[in-house]
Amino acid sequence: MKKILAILIALLAALAVQTVAFADGEMMPLQPASTQSEMSSGTAVSVGDPITVDEINYTVLTVPSGGETGTVEVGRNRSRGNITIPATITNGENTYTVTSIGNLAFSECPGLTSVYIPDSVTSIGIGAFVACSGLTSVDIPDGVTSIGDFAFSECSGLTSVTIPDSVTSIGDFAFTHCAGLTSVTIPGSVTSIGSYAF
Repeated sequence: MKKILAILIALLAALAVQTVAFADGEMMPLQPASTQSEMSSGTAVSVGDPITVDEINYTVLTVPSGGETGTVEVGRNRSRGNITIPATITNGENTYTVTSIGNLAFSECPGLTSVYIPDSVTSIGIGAFVACSGLTSVDIPDGVTSIGDFAFSECSGLTSVTIPDSVTSIGDFAFTHCAGLTSVTIPGSVTSIGSYAF
């Protein structure tokens, strides 16, 4: 397990360092757009900034503009017990829609027993719930289209999973080493199941 987790973390670190190569061979890191919104407190919120609401950490994906709602993904958390992820969060005067569970969002949270995921979520990231041994069941909402690599790997307490018709891909090792898993429903909409997914 530690070897798989180390490989997963190294892969995510490599993905986080994005560069662009020019014709002359010079490498330059990519920067997020400088889109930002002023908060009521006067502090700017930019793409990539963290927000914590009701003890859940989020990362800003897009900021509100022209009266529109911004988007966030669930960031890195150390959660226990039963948690509910809301469809939207408010920070200052800004409202954000929760659109994804980020990479490693709840990884290694053995005390996490259940998670409510709203229909606004469209993707579950790489290793999002890896090694959450206390997680016994998960209801994946109808909005989710992809389940990332290692998403629920090492969730030894997980006994049942229902995958909705909206899901088209299940990543590599997504449910591997889930020793308690006795029931999985996979709809016909799934066109890609990764290596060792189960």
